[in-house]
Amino acid sequence: MIGIEEHIGPCHSEHSPETCVCGRPSRAVQVTKFATIFSFSLFITERKLAYRCFSCNRLKQTDMSISGINDGLGKLVFGWGQLLLLIGMLTLGYNFAYPNDQRLREAPRVGDILVVNLFEITREPKDQPHPYTLAKITKVEDDEVQLQVGRWQYLREFATFKDMLSRQDLMSSYFSNRNIQVSQLLLGETQAVRSIRRRHSFFDLDEIHESLFFQTKVQQAPSID
Repeated sequence: MIGIEEHIGPCHSEHSPETCVCGRPSRAVQVTKFATIFSFSLFITERKLAYRCFSCNRLKQTDMSISGINDGLGKLVFGWGQLLLLIGMLTLGYNFAYPNDQRLREAPRVGDILVVNLFEITREPKDQPHPYTLAKITKVEDDEVQLQVGRWQYLREFATFKDMLSRQDLMSSYFSNRNIQVSQLLLGETQAVRSIRRRHSFFDLDEIHESLFFQTKVQQAPSID
């Protein structure tokens, strides 16, 4: 995760060439070491003068330090840009997976979609191997809510987010006939109810398909009449 990366580049200050052990002249180069995090170059630790023979590619390093503000600056800018982009993407992903849903937990409504650990709610052995699923609130009472459980259960929580994105307009067929009653206080437990989302658009493709069924019976042998 944290390491040192060595970069060899041209030396912008003038130094007399040296003779390599192979007898050919070697040119002065600059060896720059970067401190890296996740392979992103973030800091310059040292710059040293070295001589490289472009005939046998042998590198002879020295203890002479080289100063230069602009040397390696582009690599640092690129490294910091990549790191900030990664942090931004991780933050967006975390906010999507675990939004600020405290208001929804305290005042649930019919139609709210929940990511739940079903085993934490039911404690039934059949829910333990694949505990994560989506659930929909179908009834809200004074102290209890009724949840309609999804047809598919998963080992990992990430799979439920994939379903939420890919099946968000097929919610009728997604949920099974299994209903469970839970206390409203349970909605505040993050181990059981991982997150709650409220759909602002109730567009449901399944209901539209059901409402568009043909009402006229089709004849087996249509006539010209």
